[in-house]
Amino acid sequence: MKKLYGVLLVLLTINANLQAQNTITQTIRGKIIDQETETPLIGALVMIENLEKGASTDLMGEFVIENVPIGRQSLAVTYLGYEDQTVSNLILTSGKEVVLTINMVEKAFESGEVVVIASEQGKDRALNEMATVSTRQFRTEETQRYAGARGDVSRMATNFAGVSGANDSRNDIIIRGNSPLGLLWRIEGIDVPNPNHFGGFGSTGGPVSMLNNNVLANSDFSTGAFNAEYGNANSGVFDLKLRNGNNKKYEFLGQIGFNGVELGAEGPINKENNSSFLANYRYSTLDLFDLIGINLGVVGIPKYQDLSFKINMPKSALGNISIFGVGGVSSIEMLAKEREEGELNLNGEQDLRNGTSMGVIGITHRYIINDKSFTKFTLSGTVKEEKTRIYDTDSLGEKTNLNYNSNFIQQRYSAKLIYQNKINRRLTLKTGVTANYFYSTLVDSFRTDDAIYQTIRNTEGGAFLIQGFAQTKYKLTPKWTMVSGLYGQALELNNSSSIEPRLAFQYQINGKQRLSMAYGRHAQMQPFPVYFNQTITNTDNYIETNKDLDFTSSNHFVLGYDYSINDNWRLKGETYYQSITNAPIESNVSNFSMLNYGNNFGNTGIDSLVNGGVGRNYGLELTIEKFFSDNYYLLLTTSLFDSKYAGSDDVWRNTAFNTNYMVNALVGMEFPIGKNNFLTIDLKAALAGGRRYTPLNEAASILAGEAVYYEDQAFEEQFRTYFKPDIQLSFRSNMKKVSQIWSISIENFVNRDNVFSQNYNENTNQIDTEYQLGLFPVFLYKIEF
Repeated sequence: MKKLYGVLLVLLTINANLQAQNTITQTIRGKIIDQETETPLIGALVMIENLEKGASTDLMGEFVIENVPIGRQSLAVTYLGYEDQTVSNLILTSGKEVVLTINMVEKAFESGEVVVIASEQGKDRALNEMATVSTRQFRTEETQRYAGARGDVSRMATNFAGVSGANDSRNDIIIRGNSPLGLLWRIEGIDVPNPNHFGGFGSTGGPVSMLNNNVLANSDFSTGAFNAEYGNANSGVFDLKLRNGNNKKYEFLGQIGFNGVELGAEGPINKENNSSFLANYRYSTLDLFDLIGINLGVVGIPKYQDLSFKINMPKSALGNISIFGVGGVSSIEMLAKEREEGELNLNGEQDLRNGTSMGVIGITHRYIINDKSFTKFTLSGTVKEEKTRIYDTDSLGEKTNLNYNSNFIQQRYSAKLIYQNKINRRLTLKTGVTANYFYSTLVDSFRTDDAIYQTIRNTEGGAFLIQGFAQTKYKLTPKWTMVSGLYGQALELNNSSSIEPRLAFQYQINGKQRLSMAYGRHAQMQPFPVYFNQTITNTDNYIETNKDLDFTSSNHFVLGYDYSINDNWRLKGETYYQSITNAPIESNVSNFSMLNYGNNFGNTGIDSLVNGGVGRNYGLELTIEKFFSDNYYLLLTTSLFDSKYAGSDDVWRNTAFNTNYMVNALVGMEFPIGKNNFLTIDLKAALAGGRRYTPLNEAASILAGEAVYYEDQAFEEQFRTYFKPDIQLSFRSNMKKVSQIWSISIENFVNRDNVFSQNYNENTNQIDTEYQLGLFPVFLYKIEF
C-alpha cells in the first residue's frame, strides 16, 4: 500500500511540474434573491474576500466576476436592509464555471438586532427558511470530500449526528433508531420512491444511488420534528435540489469510478432568455468491464444505468418553467453454479434473479404574483418496479423448482400547488396542497413444503392520497422566532386520515449562540405491499387482512443549542424524545413490529396486522465542526440513544436498530502543488455499537432442518463493536479550460471483521457468520472541460 501511494504521489508531482505555472482563472456568476419571496435583489454587492474584485447585481439580480484565480475562494454579499451573507470555500477549477444562487434574509427589525456570525454560506442553517431544528444544509462537494461516501448523498449523511447506516453494502439511512422506511425522499419539491438501484419495494435504500452528485445542488437533510410542508414520514427528510445548467457556456464532464462510467453535458438553450439544459448518464462500471471481457472473479455482476436531467426556462412565454427527471434500471443474477467453493450462500443452493427500476419526471411552473408572493405548480409522475425470482438448484447448479416469484409495480401521479407570501418583514406564510393517485400491481407467491404455490399478493388497483399544509414564520422580537404549522393527509384506500400540528421556537441568545425547540406530530402510511398482503381461508378463498391499517404516528420533541465559536468553528447539541403509536403488529401474540422493517431484505409477507404497536426513541447528539479554513476541515459527531418497541406480546425490547451509540471523526487536509494543482487527504473513522440480532437455537435448527430462533430473546443480543476507518487520497489538476481529479479511497483499510449477521446453513447444519465490508478500494477519475 505504501508503494502504491508513493508511485501515485510521484506521478502527480511530475504532472504538476509539467504544467504551466501561470495562474489560471475562472468565472464566478450567479443570482442574488430574497430567501422567502425568491425575487431578484437589484444592486446587491458581491465581493471576493482577500481580493479587490467584485460586482453588483443587475435588474435580474445577476452578477458576473471574471478572471478569478482558481482554488478556494470566498464571497461576501451585502444588500441594504438584508443580513450580510458569506459563501465560503468555493472550489474553482479550470474546467467549469461556478454558477450560484445565493439567498438573502431581510432584516426584520431596524435596530436592536442581533448580529449573527456568518459561516460557510450558513451551513449551520437550513436552506429552508422555516426549518429551525434537526436540519442541516449540505454541499454536494461533501459527497466527494468525505472518505467512504463514494459520491453518494446517503452515505455522506451517515456522518451526521443521529444517523447511521444499516450495513456497508447498502445506503439505508437509520435516523435516531427509526426504521429506514421512515425517511422521505423529495426531489425538486415532489415526493419520490426509493431512488436507489436494487432498492427493495417499500424501502428507502440500496447498494448504489441513482442520485448523481454531479447534477445535485446544495440541499437540506432533516432528522426529526420537521416543519409542516413535509409529511408522510416518521424519521427524516432528504429535500434534494437539482442545479440549473450553465446558461452562458457549454460544459462537459467524463467520469469513471465505483458508481459507474459517466458522461455529462450542460449549456444554454437560448442565451437571450437564460434557458439551459443539464444531463448526466451513467453505466455500471462492473458490467462494462464484464462486457469487454475483463473477468472480475465475482458472483453476480450488478448491471445498471441511470439518467438525470433538468431543463430550465426562466423567461418562457408562460413564465418560469423547469422540466426535470431522474430514472434508472438495474438487474443482477446470483447463480449457484458460479459460486466459489466455501463461499457463503444465504439462500442455500439457489439461484437469485432480481431487477428493479425507478423513474420520476416533473414540470414546475413558478409564477411571481408581486414582489412579496409567488406560486409554484408542479405536475409529476413516478414509477417503481421490482421483479424477483428464486429457484432451487441441483448438484450441477441447474434450476429445479421456482421457490419465489414476484412482480411489483407502483405508479404515482401528483399535482402540487404552493403559495408563499412574505406579508411583511416579520411574517411569512406558506401553504400548499398535493393530490396523489397511486396505482399498483402486486403479484407474488411462494412454494410450500408440499410443493403447492401459495399466493401472498395478487391484486391491482388505485387509491388517492390527499395532502395539505399551512405554516407561518413570525419574528416575534429581534431574538425570538416562531414557526407554526398544520399538516393533514387522507388515504382513500381505507379512509384513514391524520391531522398533525407542528410548532418550533428559536431564541438567538447573542451573535454566537442560539436555542431551538420544536414539537411535531407525524404520521406515515404503510408500504402498499403490506396493505395488499393476502391470506388463505379455510374455504380456500384469499382475503386482504391488512387493508384497514391506519397510519403509524409519532410525536417528536427536540431541544437544540448552537454555538458559533468563531467564523470557522461550530458546536451543536440536540436532545430529543420520540413516542410512536399505531405501529402495525400481529393480531396474534408475537414480537413482530413494522418498526423493525428494513432490518432484513425483501417485503414482509405477514398477514392479519393491526395498529397496536408502540415505540420510543430518545437520545443526545453532539457535533463539533471546523469548516474548511487554513487548508483543513474537521467534523466530529457523537450520538447516544436508546430505541425500544413493543409488539403484541406487550414486552418492551430493543429495536433492530438500537446500537446505542455512534461516533464519527472526519478530517481532511489540502496541499497546494504549484499554483494550479491540489493534493487532498481525507480520513474518517466510524465507531458504533454492534448490530442487534435474535440468537439462533442451534439444536432446534438441526432437528428442524431450518433456522429456529429464540423468539423470546428478539434483538437481545448484540454483535461486537463496529469499527471502520477509511482513507482517501485525491489530486486535482487544472490546465487551461480543463480540470481533472484522480482519487483513490481505501475503505476499512485495517480490514476489520465487522459482523453483519448469523445464519443457519442447512447443508452443513452449522451457524455461519456473515461479515460486513472488508478492505475495499474505490477509485475515481473525473475530467471537466
